[in-house]
Amino acid sequence: MKKENESQKEYFVLSEGYKTASKTEQVFNSYKNFDTVNDARKYALAHLPAIVASKDCTLLADKTCLKNASTPYIVVAKHEWGLYSFGELDGHATEYHAQRCSADDLDSTVEKMIAQKNAVGTAFAGIELKLVG
Repeated sequence: MKKENESQKEYFVLSEGYKTASKTEQVFNSYKNFDTVNDARKYALAHLPAIVASKDCTLLADKTCLKNASTPYIVVAKHEWGLYSFGELDGHATEYHAQRCSADDLDSTVEKMIAQKNAVGTAFAGIELKLVG
């Protein structure tokens, strides 16, 4: 049986380790993918504070499911760095930096997130949904 690729799942949740990096940017320690919005919301509600988002841009047409219609996009950049103990690499730490933006600011926000220190060089975007639908 072929295992489904995590990147093909429709919804994702950012949670755990929440902190603010700036007025517009939040940082989370956990990123998880889900097949259904109900599963994503259930997980998010059990791990607050959290962000629920969809990779499906057609949801922009349904303003009732959006968390904020003026800044519907959430751009996420993965940050990694090595953890060292006594000069030896002892694992890696990962954080997910998230910033909300409008459609007009999407390209510049993605570029800004990729350019940050410790960014792995990739960023992705989704449509931020309400926690309760």
